[in-house]
Amino acid sequence: MVISGKEIRFSPTNRKDAAKLQQALDEMSRTEEKIQTMREDGDVLEMLDMLIGMFRQFFITTTGVDVVGTCEDAAEAAEMYNQFLSEVAKQKGRLMNAFSPKRVK
Repeated sequence: MVISGKEIRFSPTNRKDAAKLQQALDEMSRTEEKIQTMREDGDVLEMLDMLIGMFRQFFITTTGVDVVGTCEDAAEAAEMYNQFLSEVAKQKGRLMNAFSPKRVK
């Protein structure tokens, strides 16, 4: 799949890739907790850096590719993440539909 112009190899049906995805999501949860505690009295720039870094680390952990690169916009980094999750959902859906009893007529 291509995210933000970068070709990445990832298959949610591959056990190793699925394990990397789970690890990355666990790491994100811990980072999100830290960001939530900073919301009220934290430095905005530090929060943006943490958000961008969280998405960067997600891709590195999951795919081995720094998809976020030099992006300095947290919303753009979040969109890359959402695009990735959308593609993963499509791939999982194709696999599950292949075995649906509705295919038998």
